[in-house]
Amino acid sequence: MWSSVRLKKLFLFSVVLSQFLILQASDDFIDYGTRGEVYEIRDKSFFELIQERSAGIDFTSVKKDAKNKIKEALIARNELPLCAKNNMRVHEPTVTLEKDVVLPNGAVVAKKGSYNILEKLKEPLGQYLFFIDTTKKNQLEFLDQFAQLNSSSLVFVINGSLNKIKDLGLNGYIANQNLIDIFNVTCSPSIVVQNKHLFQINEYELSENGDNNETTE
Repeated sequence: MWSSVRLKKLFLFSVVLSQFLILQASDDFIDYGTRGEVYEIRDKSFFELIQERSAGIDFTSVKKDAKNKIKEALIARNELPLCAKNNMRVHEPTVTLEKDVVLPNGAVVAKKGSYNILEKLKEPLGQYLFFIDTTKKNQLEFLDQFAQLNSSSLVFVINGSLNKIKDLGLNGYIANQNLIDIFNVTCSPSIVVQNKHLFQINEYELSENGDNNETTE
């Protein structure tokens, strides 16, 4: 059973609703228009937001900057002298730990001391590591001849553009200072090969190593 209060509320609501419907159907209904700014009630789509944010971007400039950064990333800039004579020397690659290397569970991975990193390798490198300055034409020619005779070669660019290696149909890598230090390379061109637990470093003096023999990057 509904209470008298609820019946009164229902009656009032019915009266108000009926009057509203009458006004809406009447020819005398007045449209008072709008007041102030009117905004569409909806969120912007993801693509609309992207379009708004990208409207002020100069894509030509962005593309140019990206190309320049890629080109710069493919250029090595390590200052090493040219090899002054043909020479062969050996280098023992060692690392020194100032304290024990211990895992969280207490297991000791390596004790304090000096270690030959080649002794820890399960398999020898088995490849020639060719360190080159690609700004020197004669070094590129030397590399080309060497690679034809030794297919198992890795090329590292000390100075100059990596694209010069790709022009020879070879794969190459940029040699940073850490890599140069690990293999104890002191001049170019140098070829490093593993000999048991030592690195054998072969240094070559090439003819016509002057400035007139440089290539452009």
